[in-house]
Amino acid sequence: MKWALEQDIDGSESEADVQAQVIKTIERELKPLQKQTREKVRQQLLAHGAAYATEALECEEDLETWERSQIEREVKQALHREIMGTESEADVERRVDEILDDLLPETDAEEDEDEWDEEDDDEEDDDGDEDDEEEDDEEEDDEDEDEDE
Repeated sequence: MKWALEQDIDGSESEADVQAQVIKTIERELKPLQKQTREKVRQQLLAHGAAYATEALECEEDLETWERSQIEREVKQALHREIMGTESEADVERRVDEILDDLLPETDAEEDEDEWDEEDDDEEDDDGDEDDEEEDDEEEDDEDEDEDE
């Protein structure tokens, strides 16, 4: 660091110039260290995400071994594309959960639940439409009566 400062400062600079040059030199010298640190943290986060995914997949009873391996591989690939090294472990865990939600096949219970939800939505739509049509008919009848008078 001292050598870098000696190279950048020749003694003719003002105090403010020297301070600015010191800051610039420190930033330049720290950049590689920050990059190394971020990459080390990134590797730790990737390992944490992979372990978290493996643990979550162990709870899935309906998966074949080959399916589990394929999903683990896809999670790792997604994390490698997305994790920068600035995230927290909680961020990585949330992302793994999102990826697993997308990749895991729905169980029969989840499919049944989805069917019930769709049926409920259909019933609500039907009820709402019928009520609206009845109200529209009543309004038209009222308008017709007003015209007749």
